Amino acid sequence: MPTTWSYCKHCATVVNPVETMSLDSWRMSFGKFLESYFYNRRASCHLRDCPQPAQGQLVRFFGLGDLVARVDYLGVRPYRIVMRQQLPFNPVIYSENVRRKFRDLNSQCSSFFVGCSSKLASLEKVYVQAGDSLTSMRRLGVVIGDSDSPVCESS
Repeated sequence: MPTTWSYCKHCATVVNPVETMSLDSWRMSFGKFLESYFYNRRASCHLRDCPQPAQGQLVRFFGLGDLVARVDYLGVRPYRIVMRQQLPFNPVIYSENVRRKFRDLNSQCSSFFVGCSSKLASLEKVYVQAGDSLTSMRRLGVVIGDSDSPVCESS
């Protein structure tokens, strides 16, 4: 079972000692953990002497065997946020892409059907040759007069 502990950067102390994670925490998805950990602005360090907010000062560690993961909060201040009503649309580029995809698909389909046609032609050739051979064998059986031969049986 993984272990966890916390460290406060402001106080430079281990806030939570190393402890085994609870089964409920272990079963929580990592995305849900990050959401609850970083969006909870009221969370603080767990020591009475350390009232620092968890969002900016607390570093969370997870250990499993000889592996350790560190989860730290870093605030990012966006300089500008721009919301577009719609993405730009260039019909020339769109129609060129559609034409190119159509040509590619047409070429692939043509190659596929040419391959199928050549396979069918070779199978037809083998079938015709087999039919000619069977007819020849039947004639040969009639000439020899072997009426008990399976070659001479009518199909």
